[in-house]
Amino acid sequence: MAIKPRYSSRSSFLQILLALLWGSWLGFTPTWLTLQVAVLLVAIIFLRLPWIWMATSFAVSWLAAAFLLDPLMDKVGVLLLREPALDHFWTEMAKAPVLPWTHFNNSMVLGAFLLGILTIPFWAYVAWNLRRRAPAY
Repeated sequence: MAIKPRYSSRSSFLQILLALLWGSWLGFTPTWLTLQVAVLLVAIIFLRLPWIWMATSFAVSWLAAAFLLDPLMDKVGVLLLREPALDHFWTEMAKAPVLPWTHFNNSMVLGAFLLGILTIPFWAYVAWNLRRRAPAY
């Protein structure tokens, strides 16, 4: 499958990877959290990430999360929140000054975060493949 010549190879592998990762993370998380807005602002202002890849991974992740993975993310989040070995960790997170804004006490947010971490190898392969097939300018 050939990539159309309109795609510019000016974006580095890391920029494409971050756009795919952050887009998928925004798609997996259930609501617009304070942390999501902060990540989006960093992506817009500082990193100059390619928007097409961020939007594509957001759409794929949102559709997958909304229809297929919601029950799985909730079960994983509940399992982690009810784990007795992690009680001290969750208590310390709740006492921290900024961490309660991340809503990690919500099972859906916690499950979505873990799923986002687990998809890093997939998006790394996609970014590598896109960068490898892009025409050089």
